[in-house]
Amino acid sequence: MNTLQEYNTFDNGDHTTYNFEKFLTAVQYDKLELIKYMLEHDLVDPSKQNNEAIITAVRKGHFYIVEYLLKDSRVDPSAENNQAIIIASLGNYVDIFDMLIKDSRVDPSVMTNHALRYASISGHIYIINKLLDDKRVLDELKNIEFNKLNLLVKQALIKKFDFINTIEDVKMFVSMM
Repeated sequence: MNTLQEYNTFDNGDHTTYNFEKFLTAVQYDKLELIKYMLEHDLVDPSKQNNEAIITAVRKGHFYIVEYLLKDSRVDPSAENNQAIIIASLGNYVDIFDMLIKDSRVDPSVMTNHALRYASISGHIYIINKLLDDKRVLDELKNIEFNKLNLLVKQALIKKFDFINTIEDVKMFVSMM
């Protein structure tokens, strides 16, 4: 089926489940033109099912779809406890992460710094460093016991702050925050 035929198979009534299923399939398979068409013709609400579309786009690493969805005011990138930034951190989707971290609706420190935890478990140094640049993440670190910090987070803190030279300095720094 070509793209024009795909366009003509939509229910032009209200935002039906059928349309949303087609929309999610388009998101999953990186069909940006189809997504644009559906949104421009008001065939679907992209925030349906707790913003599953943006979460799916992030999970699949579809940068241009995430970028396009963020332009729609109905889309909430902080849905489902900020799953989008957590998934971007875990998957090391650097460009998507950079886009999400700049969005004021996104809180990377949610759920006791899950984004930082997943980035550190997965060894994603760039994302760890970007998260440690965010005051909300640093503020949340003071609520985490030092011995529960991942070694990569400890090492990143040591590199990031000149006055921190040892693990003991990190422990003191975190306790003072």
